[in-house]
Amino acid sequence: MTCSYRLQYAREFLGGKFGDGPIDWADLRPADPITFVEGYAARCRPGTAQVVASSLRSLLRFLQLHGHCAPTLVAAVPRIPRWSLDRLPRTMSDDQLRRFLDAFDRSTPAGRRDYAMARCQVDLGLRGGEVAALCLEDLDWRGGILRVASGKGGRVRELPLPEGIGCAIAEYLGHAQVKHTYWYLTAIPELFALAAARFEQFAARNQGVPS
Repeated sequence: MTCSYRLQYAREFLGGKFGDGPIDWADLRPADPITFVEGYAARCRPGTAQVVASSLRSLLRFLQLHGHCAPTLVAAVPRIPRWSLDRLPRTMSDDQLRRFLDAFDRSTPAGRRDYAMARCQVDLGLRGGEVAALCLEDLDWRGGILRVASGKGGRVRELPLPEGIGCAIAEYLGHAQVKHTYWYLTAIPELFALAAARFEQFAARNQGVPS
């Protein structure tokens, strides 16, 4: 696979320079590999441009080894930088975010739970594990604060509780199974566990808890 790529880019480079005519190595100039690689860098991802540059560099080194070109041609091949964060996902547009949040069926317990969890991620940038670990005691309604445990040491961060998240959580809790509230608060501390499984499944493992 690597050889086929290198051959492909070598043929494309030489075809662009000489066309269907004879190849004269003496006609190659430093501007030729620069133009060729820059063309790929402008329309391709950095990873692809790096492969192109590496393939062209290998060709020119081979030619240099056999006395067909000067070292300046090899040195002229651009090096494509690849930043450590260049693969970060693009953010959603406002319209995409709206359609994403509108997709939850908030007429069902699971839909209200999922919507509230999504708001925590969208509005505060919480990780999925951080959202799943939230407990009722992490909510300070009066102070407008949400406490989030993160990191290996369990360090607690205090974040502002936006109105959108507060309303979503209140809607989710307000439609919860009221008659099982006592059991839920004492046996299952995680905020979003109630709609994740049916009460009967938990009750089978927690007999004796008043309903």
